[in-house]
Amino acid sequence: MNAQLKIIEEQLINAGVPAEQASAILEVIVVTQQNLATKDDIAGVQGDIVILKEQVSDLKDEIKDQKERNDEKIESTVKLAKNEILLELVNLKTSVILWLLGTQFIFVSLVIGALGVFFKMLQ
Repeated sequence: MNAQLKIIEEQLINAGVPAEQASAILEVIVVTQQNLATKDDIAGVQGDIVILKEQVSDLKDEIKDQKERNDEKIESTVKLAKNEILLELVNLKTSVILWLLGTQFIFVSLVIGALGVFFKMLQ
């Protein structure tokens, strides 16, 4: 027991507190003080908080950068898909136009052939 506690114990006894109670009160004080944070403890925690704040800030920056990279990748993927769809539409239109031209050619050929037969029948 240090000198301050001895003085407190003597003061308690002089104030009429039985020696056993004074001793028990001092034990409570000692145990309580052991669990209290010191200024150094608080300074250490404050330092840790500063470090954590910096790490959180760095993580926020990393997340922001990653989001921007992901947005760029998504944008380029969407553009590529759009271009592929447009190319397929052009190919489809070309196929439809060729099919229509082919059917028109066949129709014109049939009409010419029918006219030829009709004129031969008139002769």
